[in-house]
Amino acid sequence: GQTAAEAAAGVTPANLAFPAGDVRRYGAALDGETDDSEALTNWARVGGNLIFPVAQTAKITAAIPLLRNTTITAVQGATILASTADISFLAATNQAMIRISGLHFKQIVAGTRAYVGGVVFNSCTNCWVENCEFEGMQWAGVQLANSSRCEVRGNFFHDWLGSVQDAADVCVYQASDFNVVDSNRMYGGGGHGILCQDPYAGLIPKSNVFSGNRIGQHTAYGITIYCPGPGPGPGGSGDSFNRIVDNDIENIQGSFSRNPCCGAGIYVVGGWAGGTQIIGNRIVNCCVRTLQRSLAPGGIGISGIADDVTRPALKDNVITAMTQGDGIVVVNSPGGCEISGGRIELAATNDGTGIGGAALMGCGIRIENSNRVIVRSVQVVVHGHGNAIFAYANGVATRDITVIEGEYRTNGNGAALRAESTGAVTTSNLTVRGTRTSASSAVAPALQIAHVNGGMLADIIA
Repeated sequence: GQTAAEAAAGVTPANLAFPAGDVRRYGAALDGETDDSEALTNWARVGGNLIFPVAQTAKITAAIPLLRNTTITAVQGATILASTADISFLAATNQAMIRISGLHFKQIVAGTRAYVGGVVFNSCTNCWVENCEFEGMQWAGVQLANSSRCEVRGNFFHDWLGSVQDAADVCVYQASDFNVVDSNRMYGGGGHGILCQDPYAGLIPKSNVFSGNRIGQHTAYGITIYCPGPGPGPGGSGDSFNRIVDNDIENIQGSFSRNPCCGAGIYVVGGWAGGTQIIGNRIVNCCVRTLQRSLAPGGIGISGIADDVTRPALKDNVITAMTQGDGIVVVNSPGGCEISGGRIELAATNDGTGIGGAALMGCGIRIENSNRVIVRSVQVVVHGHGNAIFAYANGVATRDITVIEGEYRTNGNGAALRAESTGAVTTSNLTVRGTRTSASSAVAPALQIAHVNGGMLADIIA
């Protein structure tokens, strides 16, 4: 009864009562107690169309290697369980055309090792993970490392174990290109919902799309684009053109013990973050427990954009219920960005009395030590005491800040539009045109502009 594929793989079926490809054919007990690692390894070695057709549990104690041209299809309730820490569940290296559907991956013992996950694709192409459930992972649910044209769709991530640094529901790592992470429910609760990272190695993840995901409470960031590249000098910056589109992100805590500055709903940083697009996202109640202002604590934080890259584009994003931090903050970015459309509304409780103190009192849009920033047709309402727009040269001369059209209003003690500096520096070429600005407090001006060297104010309704 051995099939040609089984013979080629050197696998002898353990139970011929089940058809080829059925996990039970290869000796899996599926009782949640017996170690089924060997049975699942033989199952995966056969490849082709593999099925897990019963709502039972296979326990493993080691990673199961996958081969190219494999499709795994599971029924609801089919579970792979790991009671051993620091292992991946299903892993493939230098493979292609692998599809995994319907499995429940469950880890019940926390470990301390990074770079393990429920599904790990390393140097793979054209692979899919869809409609699976990932529960209790210690680091990643799905990791794509140096992998291209893979898709992670319709999965459910929840209840991560442990606190391994940079744990993420989905990690897109190193030179991973043209991948899609779409329509997932992400409630893992580790560091990140989605982490797209170059680990200071110049292995830049490019042209990935993160769309339509619902991301709940995490400790560090909702979605992170972390592309520092190789650093200063030739090749030290460039465009990666990753896209963050139509995601719902809420309740990012900012309580990650090794980073008291984290907490942004979307955080984009690095010399290789050029060309990033952040479009149509809805961000609610982030930076809840952020303690310090360094980095970029806000609904959306942009940092370290180099001056020779394509400006990141932020368009039609809606940011609400921020009790700490800014709506959008652009900091230490000579290359700037363009912000257009959308709405920002900061809560009245965003008044400097939160856990981060006065330093975390938020502005609608904060532009600090950054050049070439364009704000166009944004609606900003600040109910706390911050400014609607704050252009701040904090000991570093800045230039080319442009605000065109839109409505900018404060209901507390902040200005609708404020430009200021510390030290003997100025902001050069500030342009404000066609805006509606208003401040309802008797002590708050609509416009408060100081230390500006050149520019234009025109057609302003204040």
